[in-house]
Amino acid sequence: MKKYFISLLLLMSVHVVLAQDEEVQKFREATDNSKSGNYKEVLSNLFQLGTSNLTGPNKSVEFNSTLYGIKSIFCDSITTDKVFSEQKFSRNLEFNTKLNFDEQFNYKGFSGGITYALINQRDKDVANFKDTDLYKNLQFFNNQSSEIQFGFVNDLTKIHDDFVDELTKTGDKELSAKIEAINIAASILINKEFDKIEELSKSNIYFDKIITEFENRNKSINLKDYITKINKLRKEEYSNLEKKALWTVSLNGTTNDKGNNQKLTFGTVFLQGLKRLELDIRSNLIYSDTLIEKSVQRLELRNCAGLNYKMYKRNEQSVFEIKLYMEYNSILKNQLPDEKKNSFLASSDFRLRVTKDIWIPLTIKYDIEKSNFLGFLNVTYNFGKEDKNKLENK
Repeated sequence: MKKYFISLLLLMSVHVVLAQDEEVQKFREATDNSKSGNYKEVLSNLFQLGTSNLTGPNKSVEFNSTLYGIKSIFCDSITTDKVFSEQKFSRNLEFNTKLNFDEQFNYKGFSGGITYALINQRDKDVANFKDTDLYKNLQFFNNQSSEIQFGFVNDLTKIHDDFVDELTKTGDKELSAKIEAINIAASILINKEFDKIEELSKSNIYFDKIITEFENRNKSINLKDYITKINKLRKEEYSNLEKKALWTVSLNGTTNDKGNNQKLTFGTVFLQGLKRLELDIRSNLIYSDTLIEKSVQRLELRNCAGLNYKMYKRNEQSVFEIKLYMEYNSILKNQLPDEKKNSFLASSDFRLRVTKDIWIPLTIKYDIEKSNFLGFLNVTYNFGKEDKNKLENK
C-alpha cells in the first residue's frame, strides 16, 4: 500500500512541475471572481447574452463578445500563457449587437457597434502575472534541482507513512477518518497547493503536524514561513485586483425596423475599484434623427456618476450589489416641445447573482423634478470557460 501511495505522490509532484499554467489559471479565476456584475456588464470576458428593460416600453435582447472570445472558438491554444499574453487587443475589443422591440415585442430595429478598453489594468495584471513576487515565490520549489525535488517528496512521504503506522498501532476508533485526513494533508503539501492549506487546516490538524515534522527533519527549509509568505502575497495580489481601473470607449449605431440609420452613440465608462466599492462614471453623446412631422436631428448628452457596492460576497464572488448614482441629461440641439433642456435623476441598480454566470439587475430611477419612479428589469448571462467547453463537447 505504501509503495502505491509513494508512486501516486511522485506522479502528482511531477504533474505540478510540468503544469506550468496551473498558478496562472488560478490567478485568472481569481481575477474573474473579483469582478463585480457591474464590471462585467461594461466589458465581457468571452460572451455575454442579456435582456434589457423587460418591464418597460423599449425592450432589447443583447449579445456581446470580445474578439478574444470569438478566436477561442477556433483556437484551443489561445488560453495558453504565451498566446494569451499576445492577445491584448483581442481581449480588450468587444463587439456589441442588440435587437430592439416595443412593449408588445414587435421588432423596432437593430443596434450594433464596438467597445474598446483603453485602460484594463486587471487584464494587464493577468498577462503579466509571471512577473509578480507571488509567482516567483511559487516557483521556488519547482526551480530546485531534481535531487531536492525528490528529497522534498520523499521526506513528506516518509512522514505520511510514519503517521499512518503510528495510528494503526494504536487501534484508534477513528482510524479511517484520520488516515484520510493525513492523505489529504500530505498530497496537498506535495502538490504545493498552498492556497488550499489555510482553509483546510482549520478542520485538518495534520497540516501543521506534517509541516512541523518536516522542519524537524530538514533544518535548512522553513516550510511554515514559506507557506505563510506565499499566502500573504496571494492575499495582497488578489486584494489589489478589486482596485484596478477599467476605462472603455464605445461607438454604437441604431437602425429602425426598416433598416434606416436612426441613432449614433459615442460612450465612455470609467470604473475604479475601491475594495468593496466601485467608482462608476459614464457619459454618452447621442446623435439621433427623430421623425415626428418631419425629420429632426437631435444631439443629447447623458452623464451619470456614482458608487457600486458589493454588499454580499460568497467565496470571493460578488453575489448582491447596490449601485447609487446621479444622472444629468442635457439636450444640446433641437429640444422638442414640452421637453426640458436639462434633467436630473437619482438612480439605483440592485443586482442579484442567481448562478455563477447569471445576473438579474433591477434599475430604479427617480425623477427629482416630476417626483416619479421608473423601474427597469434586466438579465445578463456571461458565458465562461466552462460553458465554452460544454458546447465544444456536445
